[in-house]
Amino acid sequence: WYQRRVRGDQDVLGPLLTDLGQVMLLQGKTTIGIKYLQGAIEGYKTQVGTENPEYVRSLNVVSIGHLMLGDSLRANRARNEASSVLAKLKKKNLSSIARVDNSLDSFNYCGLLLVFDLLIYFG
Repeated sequence: WYQRRVRGDQDVLGPLLTDLGQVMLLQGKTTIGIKYLQGAIEGYKTQVGTENPEYVRSLNVVSIGHLMLGDSLRANRARNEASSVLAKLKKKNLSSIARVDNSLDSFNYCGLLLVFDLLIYFG
């Protein structure tokens, strides 16, 4: 029932999954967080389309998750795809891009602080 109910609601479910994934990353539950984020990314690809600001945000957050796991190849792929889609969106001059762009900058800063804290703690 749950899957049928939310199937057409990716515009609501995608940001929710991205937020849950981000929280899991911040709690150190990286593998679980990446699964939530991949669910959001797949939902955007199949239902909404990839030219969406929230899709870019999901890709950026999942890139940080992969970086936290030490998988720099996947992190770079996700980050490059996010940059590519963001460039397309900026050409279309969508008003919601400024909000996503600013949130990415602040999250990347917080994500880097988290990664440095983890490296110091475990390192």
